[in-house]
Amino acid sequence: MAGDDQNPEPASKTPAWENSNHALYIHHSDQPGMILVPQQLVEDNFSSWIESMDMALQIKNKIGFVNGTLTKPVKNPDAQLQWNRCNILVKTWLLGSMSPPIAKSFSHCKDARTVWLELHERFGQTNTVQLFNIENSIHDCTQGSSSVTTFFTQLKSLWDEKESLCNIPACVCEAGEKIQSYVETQKIMKFLMGLTEEFATVRSNIIGMDPLPNLNKVYSMALRHEKQAAVSASKAIMPASDSAAFCVQQADMKGNNNEPLHEPFAGSARKQQRSSGGSDMKPRCAKCDRSNHSTENCKAHLRCSTCNYRGHTADTCRAHLRCTFCNFKGHTVDECRQKKRMQSGEGSSRVNHISALYENHGHTTESFPFSQAECAQLRELLKENQPQAGKITNYEELSGPTIGEDDWDGP
Repeated sequence: MAGDDQNPEPASKTPAWENSNHALYIHHSDQPGMILVPQQLVEDNFSSWIESMDMALQIKNKIGFVNGTLTKPVKNPDAQLQWNRCNILVKTWLLGSMSPPIAKSFSHCKDARTVWLELHERFGQTNTVQLFNIENSIHDCTQGSSSVTTFFTQLKSLWDEKESLCNIPACVCEAGEKIQSYVETQKIMKFLMGLTEEFATVRSNIIGMDPLPNLNKVYSMALRHEKQAAVSASKAIMPASDSAAFCVQQADMKGNNNEPLHEPFAGSARKQQRSSGGSDMKPRCAKCDRSNHSTENCKAHLRCSTCNYRGHTADTCRAHLRCTFCNFKGHTVDECRQKKRMQSGEGSSRVNHISALYENHGHTTESFPFSQAECAQLRELLKENQPQAGKITNYEELSGPTIGEDDWDGP
């Protein structure tokens, strides 16, 4: 009894698939129908989908169930059951990553290996058509109005998709290195040819290099040229914006100093001042909207009974006055400005100035073709030929009072 207690029975042996590195190991997070790839399988994305699914199965350590390297055990019944569980799990992962119509057509497959082979047989035959479309897209791919980064990213994705379709194995020999260098050169030439004419300088510089830089270096050089051109363009625009800001600043300074701004029309400036209601506006009459008098002194409502004009009364009317010197109405000979100019010598000075001009140019009064008597006769003829309709002797009678006459504040 004591010996039996000292020698207990050995514990049962742990199965190999309990190890997390074993292909038959199932983690507690591995659920049936779990989505392993972000995109579902449709008719035109088999190449990208199969590549994503292959990587996901390698991470789960279940790639042997689809590529045929992990066969079903024969002797160990427990291992057979565990293999069946893992096989069904992988099959549900494959079906869950397909679109419903495609998944329905693969539901009859017995194991994951059969699903995998039928996928390649059904969708893998269209690689030639996809390769043609990719080559056509690479040929038509140009920069256009997009940036260098956008153009290079689009071209790089097409190249990667083409390589995944071709599935050429890597070669480590010397000939393989030369082939890889040739393919790299073809990509560089395609990238340079797709750039716009703004990159003509950097294109010629890169082609003239020996040895030719790699693709990533060429992309960085084109990107640097694009950034430098953007900085130069922004500096070229700066002076115009600075000058505009300076003009606005000067205008603000003038406005703060109560100085009038020069505008095409003075009337528009006055309208703006009226609408803005500035403090520097002159007081305006509320009756006639003029600024030369106040509302209390407004005479716009007055009307003369003698001349029937507004702005004055009959007591201050000057329409009946007529100058005996210039024969104009509205003033007397004592107030005649024309007479005052003649008396002050302004008229004689103009005549003397004209005479001096004639003498400076070698002309004299003797060269004038008409005598004084002949001039008098011509003047009489002109008076006789004047229009007689109404016998208008003064053009002032054809119009009303001059500007400001209705506001005249005389005695």
